[in-house]
Amino acid sequence: MFKNRPIPILGSLPPPPPPKAGAGRSGWRVLWAGLPSMLFKLVVLTRHKLYDFGLFKSEKGALPSIVIGNLTVGGTGKTPHVRALIEALELTDGDQPPANRTRWAMLSRGYRRNTNGFKWVESTSRASEVGDEPLEVAWRFPTLAVAVCENRPQGIATIAAEDRADAVLLDDAFQHRALQPDLSIVLVDVKQPVDIDRMLPLGRLRDVPKRLQAADVVILTRCNERLIKGDLRLWRDRLGLRTDQIMLHTAMRPKGLQNMYTKDLAAWPKKAAVVSGIARPKQFLDFVGAECSQVQEFVYPDHHPFTATDLEAWRRALNQGCEAIVTTEKDAARIREVDLDKSLPVFVLPIEVQFLDEGGIDSLVEQIRRATQRADEPKSKANELNVH
Repeated sequence: MFKNRPIPILGSLPPPPPPKAGAGRSGWRVLWAGLPSMLFKLVVLTRHKLYDFGLFKSEKGALPSIVIGNLTVGGTGKTPHVRALIEALELTDGDQPPANRTRWAMLSRGYRRNTNGFKWVESTSRASEVGDEPLEVAWRFPTLAVAVCENRPQGIATIAAEDRADAVLLDDAFQHRALQPDLSIVLVDVKQPVDIDRMLPLGRLRDVPKRLQAADVVILTRCNERLIKGDLRLWRDRLGLRTDQIMLHTAMRPKGLQNMYTKDLAAWPKKAAVVSGIARPKQFLDFVGAECSQVQEFVYPDHHPFTATDLEAWRRALNQGCEAIVTTEKDAARIREVDLDKSLPVFVLPIEVQFLDEGGIDSLVEQIRRATQRADEPKSKANELNVH
């Protein structure tokens, strides 16, 4: 179960999340952030109880559904993990006869898009219409069916009705309890663990830590290196995981720098204007800082819609000695909407997921395949996999 004082990992814990603006140690902290945080937790717990007691309807999707989510607001690496799973599933499918291959689709809410309802995501779509993360996935996998819909069961039903896929990966749908997934994967950032975080707005939690027990697979993300068995056991204990739950751990690694327009590999500039509008930009900024001798940072809120004013600021940086603009794949989806001069050097740094458990990605793919093949049968037990 959860501990009031978490067990140390490798002798020390990651630092607690910084308090939100306006949160101090005075009585104002309780009024300004503590009370809303308590009320939000009460609402979340009540909603879960209503689903648990069957007062709110929860149903299976029209197609086998694999959910990838987290308990916090942004920053755990959901989209890179979705991409890693799609690549692994497509790779293993390549060895199968055509009749045995699974046609996959990816469904997302399309956060901060200016449209509603179901919408297919094409390579020509705009981030403002479908969301930056689904568009990023559509660019990476041009043959994959990608769609957005805030109502997940309805979105899956539409995909099934149009016969575009045999199974669906859902990005960020763990809190969408109207859908009963066939397999749920929840990500936990080791640099900001959920057991020492707080509910919004005091912290970054949007769900209670005990909800981890409802996941089939828990993945520890942003690990600096492979953890030994003793550390993994301590993580399992401090997160309150059941013995039959699978736990894996991953790292985020930068890939080669690419030209945003041509996708060709690019040489690292000595001086760069770094543009970032993601939830947790530090790791990305560190990656770029390790390669460039000088950087000028332009850090924006998550999903920030870039404007001509932002573009002018980047131009000034280029005129003042920066050799190129370096950004993330997610930001590139929104930068393309700005009226860019294609002569501007804009480079993208892809970030990839590395599974640190021996055979971890293969075991996870096998678990996903079992779930999709037995959509109407009891889920296979985690102990059928030799992953701890």
